[in-house]
Amino acid sequence: MKIVLPLALLTLASLLLGALLSLNTKDLQMTEAFIAAEQASALAEAGLRHAGQQLTMNPAWRGPLQNVPCGPGTYSVLVTDLGGGKLALNSTGTVGLAKIKLQKYWGQVPTSN
Repeated sequence: MKIVLPLALLTLASLLLGALLSLNTKDLQMTEAFIAAEQASALAEAGLRHAGQQLTMNPAWRGPLQNVPCGPGTYSVLVTDLGGGKLALNSTGTVGLAKIKLQKYWGQVPTSN
């Protein structure tokens, strides 16, 4: 009888510790996913800047940039000619399983008369 209470308390403490460790593991996974998404966003922005530099140096450049390594991941940029001197730059930054896509327009906006 004297051993039942300490064993019950030890079991309860073990369960609480297990739950705490499980929550910490999930929190760590969420933090890692958030960091990867932020890094992927920065890489997508880097892709847009890279494409912008290419277009500044050579207005006829149309890419693409594919899986350019940068830091913890890669970026890819696809250039779409919209006509009228306007381009759509579509950049994807990838870090692990995180993928972020950004779009930017480049060039003259067609005007109607």
